[in-house]
Amino acid sequence: MERLTLNQNQLEQLTNLTSFVFLSHFRQAQTASEVAKALRLPANTVHYHVNRLAEVGLLEVASEQGRSKTYQAVATQFRMTKEQQASYCHQMSQSISTQLRKLERRFAEAAETSYLNDSSCREDPEDSNYVLLTLESSFQAQKYEPVLNLLEVTMSQERYLTFTQKFADLMNELKDRVEPGETCTFALIAFPGRGMMNGSS
Repeated sequence: MERLTLNQNQLEQLTNLTSFVFLSHFRQAQTASEVAKALRLPANTVHYHVNRLAEVGLLEVASEQGRSKTYQAVATQFRMTKEQQASYCHQMSQSISTQLRKLERRFAEAAETSYLNDSSCREDPEDSNYVLLTLESSFQAQKYEPVLNLLEVTMSQERYLTFTQKFADLMNELKDRVEPGETCTFALIAFPGRGMMNGSS
């Protein structure tokens, strides 16, 4: 089935951004374990969302071998009434805002921790009443400085898609690499329209 008319339970499930992301990974038949590996998430987390999606009829069992089940989305397009659309857009907006606020809070905490733990302020060996602030901080020297770059640029839709795909490819490359070091978080946020640079102080 390529198209499904949503009932209320299905609509409510899809307004959860996390559920929507999980469902998108089942456009082709996969096991929950395969999706967990691709997303680098605990298997029980993925199984929980798979069960929720299956309960409301958004996922179906494509094949079964022993205790292993392969799931696939029941449709790739979902139809809703205009009244449902208003509710969907409102709930999805709230879900996205919640995720962004969490990301913003974690970034702020990481940046604050880096600065508070920064050893660039050292006691002046010539006078203990003073400290010395050096231009190169410890986390800069270690290459773990939090980075925030904002850019507003005019481009065609084709170029926009090209660049977002390049960033997505880089994220996938990072996801597949395991090496010793600090746990780091990367986030890609891109959208048409102005952000907060215009008119900001």
